[in-house]
Amino acid sequence: MKESNDSHPEKSVLIAFSRGRLDDQTGLVRVSDHIESCGKCRQLLDEIPPNGLENLVRSSVQDITGLSDKSTKQPTHFLAYWKPKTVDRQLQLERGIRSNQNHAASNQFGRVAKGDTVWIVTVRSGKLHFVTRIKVEHRTNQDTAAGLLRCKPRHLWEAEYHIIGARGTEMPVLDVDIHQLAGKLRFKSAAGNDRLAIGKDGAVAAQQLQTMRVLTEASADLLDDVAEEAELVYGKPVLVVPNPKQPKRRDR
Repeated sequence: MKESNDSHPEKSVLIAFSRGRLDDQTGLVRVSDHIESCGKCRQLLDEIPPNGLENLVRSSVQDITGLSDKSTKQPTHFLAYWKPKTVDRQLQLERGIRSNQNHAASNQFGRVAKGDTVWIVTVRSGKLHFVTRIKVEHRTNQDTAAGLLRCKPRHLWEAEYHIIGARGTEMPVLDVDIHQLAGKLRFKSAAGNDRLAIGKDGAVAAQQLQTMRVLTEASADLLDDVAEEAELVYGKPVLVVPNPKQPKRRDR
């Protein structure tokens, strides 16, 4: 059944939602539920540039209705790095409740698109640890991310790009030693830099992970096995919104 224009939120409502300024709780839930089920509205929000909402202000309900679905591309798997103190902070925020991680922010996420997967790792004492996985539904700016997450922009990690996971694919923040995979992971690299350098002592230097890398499909499968095992061990997490006391930083 074709959607009518009346089924879409008005421009002013979308703007308020994207800026985290929709104070009416009933309206907030209604708009959020609509965006979850409306690919056209999600596409419009995703295409808002990080430096403002001018495109949304100029758009109309007819523009929303006229949007067509983008052709699907082969999903890309990225390996991103968090510092150990970032992981520790996220684990501490859970306060004994294993919550999911459906959001992350970084100035390096400009290459990430809907349908991609971001695998987040850290390094402790030279050993590679798996932290979490985000199957991306949205890549957007801070204001829009806050609207989708139903929080204020100041409550989110400060960065140019924000990613939000698809509903039902969330994972908790973990700290799983996967050092046995460090020598097996491979990256797509035209320059031949396709693997992690491992020292004579078997240690991995964290510096080589601070730039986000693209994983091969085979390496993504290895991490997928880790994620499946973790879900069996830890079960399904609960959903929480970002903690308002989380400090602002430019990048993870």
